[in-house]
Amino acid sequence: MKLPLITLTALLASGASMAQSTVTLYGIADAYFGQKSTGFGPTKVKRTVVDSDGMANSRWGLRGSEDLGGGLKAEFQFESLFDITNGAITQVTTVPASVAPQLFSSQAWVGVSGGFGNVKLGRQVSPFHSFVGLTNNLYDATAFSTTGTVWGLGSLPNYVGRFDNAISYESPVFSGFSGKVALGFGEDKALATPTTPALSAARNTSLNIKYAKGSLVAGYSFQEQKPQGSAPALKYNLLGGSYDFGVVKVVGAVNSARRDNAKDNEWQLGVNIPFGAASLAAGYGNSKGHVNGAAGNKGTGLALLGTYDLSKRSRLYAGWRTTTAKNASGATTNETSTIGAGIIHRF
Repeated sequence: MKLPLITLTALLASGASMAQSTVTLYGIADAYFGQKSTGFGPTKVKRTVVDSDGMANSRWGLRGSEDLGGGLKAEFQFESLFDITNGAITQVTTVPASVAPQLFSSQAWVGVSGGFGNVKLGRQVSPFHSFVGLTNNLYDATAFSTTGTVWGLGSLPNYVGRFDNAISYESPVFSGFSGKVALGFGEDKALATPTTPALSAARNTSLNIKYAKGSLVAGYSFQEQKPQGSAPALKYNLLGGSYDFGVVKVVGAVNSARRDNAKDNEWQLGVNIPFGAASLAAGYGNSKGHVNGAAGNKGTGLALLGTYDLSKRSRLYAGWRTTTAKNASGATTNETSTIGAGIIHRF
């Protein structure tokens, strides 16, 4: 009888220990059927597609925490993006650029949280990208929101949403106010050689300050992407917000991108209208570039999206988006469009 008693005691002890720790497997499965086109006039090409990531990037992940006592928790999150149409791992643009294919291309971090807020170390979503998502049109839909396709069509590239080798701090909420700051280190400093000069390491900085209370969300975000060496940094300054009137929710943001003598003025606006389990959203995006004070490239985009909730975790959707790029003289250089219907399931 001693063996069963010892075994039972061990199991009870294990259960008590496990009660202090949690690990969750989660994910998003998102696919749609539709048509994509690119080019204009005789160069226009249309493709019928079954594609991934209509509303959100398909992903799976693990996240967990351990209660350390005294209000402290150790936490981690590993998140991998994938193409649901073929099972391939999806890579995400990073600064500094990642050298090898990444299993956890979305996030991979460990940290500690408590009454002071939280601190994280590892690969992370930048505070700038997080704030853009809060105020983006069409529910921040990956394939249909105008922000991801229009911003960056001016004189400068769009911002990147993830930092490698990063440390971040996020504050607790004080009367609706909160903030987050992250630093990403290039770790690529190079000493001078007989034939090459010394190169300073890349460094990336991002922060947001926001107010969220009741129907209102508003805030400011900044991001700087400094490359290795002496090349000028890219800087982004964004003001955004949303207000939910009940019958309609209005979202919008304005962004200024700068590097040396180039500047882009960008903005986007959207409305979300709920109808019980269904909703309708519309969005518009604009980007105008300037170089040495003169007009540069520009882009515009318009999009519509309808959704219907099958449950708390499953949603049907249908969307359409068109984007036009023009050069400094106003001539069209490219047109892209996406139309499709699909389903997103969260688990």
